[in-house]
Amino acid sequence: MDTMNKIIEAERRAAEQVAEARAFKTTLLNQTQKKATEKAASLLSDADNIRKKCEVKTTLALEKIEQEAAEAISRSESEINAKVQMKKAKAIVKLIDEVMNSDRPR
Repeated sequence: MDTMNKIIEAERRAAEQVAEARAFKTTLLNQTQKKATEKAASLLSDADNIRKKCEVKTTLALEKIEQEAAEAISRSESEINAKVQMKKAKAIVKLIDEVMNSDRPR
């Protein structure tokens, strides 16, 4: 009988250890899942912050390009207007010279 009691006690202890091992396994899985979820949230937050910084840099770069383009267009417009005015003035001077030097009676 003593041997039988030892076997029963050993089986009981084995069952307890199996139950403890399962509980430990569940605890480890839950901890791992929690850490993985936290890490994923952290990575998503970091990625979102990087995206926002890139958007700001892109916006600033586009604004700078737009400003430079507007300034270049304004300079070109001024240069064209100056050339047009110069050509108008030359045409007026030429017309006045032609009228003054024409064959009309004086």
